[in-house]
Amino acid sequence: MILLLYVLFKSKRRKRDLGFFFSIFGLTLIIETVIYIFLKAYEYYPRIIPNSPKNDGVIGNIFSQFSISTVTLFICVLDISFYGAVLAGTMFYLIEKLFLALGIYQTYWYRPWITLIALTLLFQTVKKWYKIAFKSNSQVIQYITTLLAVISLYLPTTNWLGILSGLYDIKEDILIDPFISHAVIAIPKYLIQINIVYFLYKYKANWIWNLAAVAVILTGDAILYYTNLMHVKEGWLLIYSCISISTTYLYIFIIDKLLYPKSSL
Repeated sequence: MILLLYVLFKSKRRKRDLGFFFSIFGLTLIIETVIYIFLKAYEYYPRIIPNSPKNDGVIGNIFSQFSISTVTLFICVLDISFYGAVLAGTMFYLIEKLFLALGIYQTYWYRPWITLIALTLLFQTVKKWYKIAFKSNSQVIQYITTLLAVISLYLPTTNWLGILSGLYDIKEDILIDPFISHAVIAIPKYLIQINIVYFLYKYKANWIWNLAAVAVILTGDAILYYTNLMHVKEGWLLIYSCISISTTYLYIFIIDKLLYPKSSL
């Protein structure tokens, strides 16, 4: 957090760079989802929520990706050299070795040296992305940059806090692994919802299109609920759906104003 504040202090375009931080965070969360959930590379044991291994792992995941995203933004904004990126990757390599020794992190097939190589590539790739993201008029680049930022806000807040509060959750025994069971339902659901709201916002859709879109999302949530693929606190289905849609719209609005204040996306 201190490093992020320092980077924003040094930045000449603080709002834009804050928005880009969320884009980086979204990218790292997606990469982490693939490696951590689907490829079963490692486990986190921060012991912050010891009675819930699933949520304890999520906290470790969020902390890890927040740290990586902050350092990546530091490299982009201060235009750190390739050797500086290697040094940053080495720092995470050493931290990973320390966490292994402390028992708050466990690897399976994954090895810490992969982190050094992968992060060095990530730092260099995102640095190039940073240089073209705000010079290009490409709608595709704006879409991807915005979508990733919205994902980074939605997943740790509306999604995860909804689970922690007991408001909702995805059925965990669809497949053998509860994390994968959650992901195969939740990810398509969120992507569809975010994209619907994104294009409504982008093209300033009239009230008829907005009403139709809300009806589609509500219908989707109802189908998941009544087929027992999604659990929602009794009597709260409509409230949950409204919170989910409202926060999605809010996050798109915020990210748009941070990243592209002179455009409508």
